Amino acid sequence: MEEKTKDSEKVLSDEILADARRRGERAVKRAEADAKKLIEQALAEAKAVGDAALADVERRLARERQVFDASLLHDERMRRLAVQGRLLDETFDRALERLRSREGCDYRAVVVNLAVEAIGEIGGDAFVLRPDAADLESMGATLPADAAASARRKIGRDVTVTAGPAAGRGIAGIIVESADGRRRVDNSFAERLRRMRDDLRFDVADVLFGSESPADGNVKLKSQNSKLK
Repeated sequence: MEEKTKDSEKVLSDEILADARRRGERAVKRAEADAKKLIEQALAEAKAVGDAALADVERRLARERQVFDASLLHDERMRRLAVQGRLLDETFDRALERLRSREGCDYRAVVVNLAVEAIGEIGGDAFVLRPDAADLESMGATLPADAAASARRKIGRDVTVTAGPAAGRGIAGIIVESADGRRRVDNSFAERLRRMRDDLRFDVADVLFGSESPADGNVKLKSQNSKLK
């Protein structure tokens, strides 16, 4: 009897231990599963944070690249505009020098036309012509009469025109004053070109930097220069 009791106790003990082991194994497995879930969740969160951080870095880099590219584009545009500005200035300077050389045109006719234009602008009936000193020496004797005759033909006015002291040397063109000295029009080539510069600038820039051929540009420049006559 005592033997059977001991056997029963052993079976019970073994079952209790086996159950404890099974419970322990299940607990370990649950712990391992929970730990795996926690690790996977932590990894997913870290990846999400990393992806967000990477995306933020990429966005900042993209913005910086845009700013850098825009800065380069702006600098390049400013350099190009500066070069174009210098070329435009050189073009106007060369044009003025050609006009001052009195070559390639009927200079006397140009001066007379500029004088008549100024007479029409000033109004009145008596005027003083002030040409370049060299022009005064070479054609001063007949220039007033030619200007008066041209004014009669072109604007239908009988005017008195005289030649006064020279306006200076190297001016080219003509300066016209009313006889009383109260009104004055500077039609020297330099001043004339200065007044026309803004209007001409776009056409000259189109010739220099646009799609037109040099031949077309020369035609346009000649057309614009004809306004000086």
